[in-house]
Amino acid sequence: MSVASVGSTVASAVDDAVFLDYKASSAFFFPGQGAQAVGMGKDAQGVEAAAELFRKAKWILGFDLLDVCANGPKEKLDSTTISQDAADAANSSMVSVIGLDSENVQLLCDAANEEVDEKDKVQIANFLCPGNYAVSGGVKGVEAVEAKEKSFKARMTVRLAVAGAFHTKFMEPAVSRLEAALATTEIRSPRIPVISNVDAKPHANPDVIKKILASDFSPVQWELTVKTLLGKGLKKGYELVGARKGYCWNCEEGGQGR
Repeated sequence: MSVASVGSTVASAVDDAVFLDYKASSAFFFPGQGAQAVGMGKDAQGVEAAAELFRKAKWILGFDLLDVCANGPKEKLDSTTISQDAADAANSSMVSVIGLDSENVQLLCDAANEEVDEKDKVQIANFLCPGNYAVSGGVKGVEAVEAKEKSFKARMTVRLAVAGAFHTKFMEPAVSRLEAALATTEIRSPRIPVISNVDAKPHANPDVIKKILASDFSPVQWELTVKTLLGKGLKKGYELVGARKGYCWNCEEGGQGR
């Protein structure tokens, strides 16, 4: 998930230090894979700039992405072909572990990894929030996590509606191709802080941004991102999702949505 925070603007620059003392009274959250739902994107047809992007995507991909988003079926929308690349290279999956802190989730992963081969090992892929951490890896490793959850006193595990072990070493086959594509892509310095989910920091240097974009095998630091934003003065957050048009989180009211 990417985050753009609002509260300070700066002139174009390439030094990451330009955002060192940023303030974030409001933030816009952009959900990643797993947040998709049939019906998302329907309103895009009425917004010319968005509709044009979908037309370009159709030309590049060879299929109508807007139609899949708007009409499904869900199985197709969740498939690796539609959602992300690289996952087809291995039989992998993701699962959320509920009710444990990150240290005990790591211990659970270590115990599961003792019972599987290297190709099926698991790791924490998404630090969501206290008591909810996503684990990625080979299917057998994920199954071992599910089998051991009670012995580690987890409240439950929930298999995620994704097509692979994202944010782990399973994504490394895509890195070289992504780096090659980014090498020929112009990225300008952002005018407002955009928080990276790799290190929970904003970056201004285009070369650094390219390097981070190619780091999809790194865990998502969502928990640290939210804590950092709150420390920077975050009051309201807006989740931008296609199916629901948008959702407002009021940080002064305990994270209640409106």
